[in-house]
Amino acid sequence: MNTIHILFIVSLFIGILYFIVVLKLWYAWKNIPIHTELSDNNHTEVSVIVAARDEEYTLPDLMIDILNQAYPNHLFDVILVDDHSKKKISNLPFFKTTEAKNLRILELPEGTIGKKKALHFGALRSNAELLLFTDADCRLTPEWIQSHVTKYTKDRPDLIIGLVDYLTYAGVMKKFFRLDLISLVVAGAGSAFAGRPTLCNGANLAVKRDVYMQLVDHIIPNVPSGDDVFLLHQLKKNSNKPISVLKSKQGIVKTQTPENVLEFFNQRIRWASKGKLYSDPDTILLSLLIFIANIAMAISLVLCLVSFGKLWYFLSLIILKITGDIFVVGSGLKYFGNTKHLLWLPLFELFYPFYVLLAAVSGIFNAYSWKPIKKNK
Repeated sequence: MNTIHILFIVSLFIGILYFIVVLKLWYAWKNIPIHTELSDNNHTEVSVIVAARDEEYTLPDLMIDILNQAYPNHLFDVILVDDHSKKKISNLPFFKTTEAKNLRILELPEGTIGKKKALHFGALRSNAELLLFTDADCRLTPEWIQSHVTKYTKDRPDLIIGLVDYLTYAGVMKKFFRLDLISLVVAGAGSAFAGRPTLCNGANLAVKRDVYMQLVDHIIPNVPSGDDVFLLHQLKKNSNKPISVLKSKQGIVKTQTPENVLEFFNQRIRWASKGKLYSDPDTILLSLLIFIANIAMAISLVLCLVSFGKLWYFLSLIILKITGDIFVVGSGLKYFGNTKHLLWLPLFELFYPFYVLLAAVSGIFNAYSWKPIKKNK
């Protein structure tokens, strides 16, 4: 048996393993209960905490969404932490004119910088039982707080993972960006429901304040990214209570879509840069499997060009991978909307392995910059 045959067989084995794991994530996602009813028994005090730096174009829309929540005003407050914005948030026109009594704008002290520090600074000044986190460039439904509180009241988890989608996806590349995000959201939610949580998104997260304060010192403060995943991993390690998933249309948070390929890659490299610091076994194994499966696809494609007669090896591998991804992404799109975007998946799969390799290698060397200022559309 020559080297090419061995490589193809190994790649095929990896593809089968990938298919099995992805199918398990899909099955778990499908079985997450969908919450449609909102409880009227509102007693939980909530603080919505947002860290912002130079978000003057998107922040007013988010604040309008938060301040117009259906949840009773006397039960929630908004703590907005200015992380050294060039234009002070308190001086922006919207905040000069708002009369919201439950809004507090805090400025991060000199010498303290970064999103993690800002969120911690805000949490320290909250007296609420439940902390809700979102990002300054997001949009919320009027029932966002109430949906989280309903889930919290019912299950009493220490942490609730919310779902995230993009605001817009017009154009071919933005459809690809969305396919990638949907796959991450479904995989993260599925793994959590299966009892082995790996991923979450800080744009839509709820955690008990006392639990957050116990764990905040362990989320690697010197790394700018990871306020969400490192918290999840620490909670998983230190708590016996379940980590819940909020599968609710009212609880979905929509975030800004990357404007172009460079911005998309920069964001994914920033996310990938956290990988080398993971200590959670489930997350490490899942990340490695996804990475190796995509590298196997890339190698198989190259080897097919060398030995075209073995094309069926590559076709077997890509059929396995696409089939697994169709289950995950297809079920995600069915829930979030626009299932027709699934038609782009086969084309997406052809360059996806090379994107994964580039993002992973670049993430090792922290080859990213922080996200740019965005203007509202």
